[in-house]
Amino acid sequence: MAKNPLIRSYPKKVNAPLQKKSAGILDDAPVRKTIATRQGTITHTPTEENDITNKKYVDSLIRGNVDLFFTNNNSDIATYKDMETEPVTAAEETITQTITANSTTLIEEFASLLDDTQIDSLTALQMGVYTSHFHALATKATGMTIYFEFYKRTAGGTETLLGTSHDSDTLGLTEAQYEVHASVLEDTVWTAGDRVVLKLYGRNTGGANKDISVLVEADTLSRVEFPAFIPPASAGGGAITNLDGGRSDETYIAVGMSPIDGGDST
Repeated sequence: MAKNPLIRSYPKKVNAPLQKKSAGILDDAPVRKTIATRQGTITHTPTEENDITNKKYVDSLIRGNVDLFFTNNNSDIATYKDMETEPVTAAEETITQTITANSTTLIEEFASLLDDTQIDSLTALQMGVYTSHFHALATKATGMTIYFEFYKRTAGGTETLLGTSHDSDTLGLTEAQYEVHASVLEDTVWTAGDRVVLKLYGRNTGGANKDISVLVEADTLSRVEFPAFIPPASAGGGAITNLDGGRSDETYIAVGMSPIDGGDST
């Protein structure tokens, strides 16, 4: 039978195999509402090991150790001295205080710099061990020790005690290095304008007044070191400290001179 030229022949339609739908983003309505795939915005808080997350959440988990170095420079807070994020290499300075017999006497109060970009970039102070490294000596090597209190100070001047250290070893008659530690039991929220305050005390268990001298600046590296949450792209520069203790030249943080795994202590 002759083929009718007015009737066209079409290839037989073959149904394409069903594509496996993407799990989560496309199919789960609650998840779909929290993820804008075109813009790459993710507001979901991860709970499982392979959950996707966002930059803000990751930034909040970046941790490092912050070093603040004691100086003999007057703070804008009356009677306080400055603490700076970099060592001061000027000539060594001596801070001397008479410690009353059978009592505890404040030696010095230190505060971080007002509106310091690096300190303002912190998001929280982390729970953990807070360490102060001092160079000190006493006029008599009997019953003389030092310890510190660590505070958060708000822009309005309110100071909150976060931790108190143990006493140092008994001070000697010549300059020596001492490290004392305080245990801070919970994270502390940090906002721009907050400042770190450290108060150094001398304890005298003897029956006569004695002097304690604390040395700062130059090569003493007298400082307080504490763990904090640090955004990885904060203004102020400085190489980020990686979680494995290495350094990255491509990512920047505000502060943190020591590896998260401890590093060396001078």
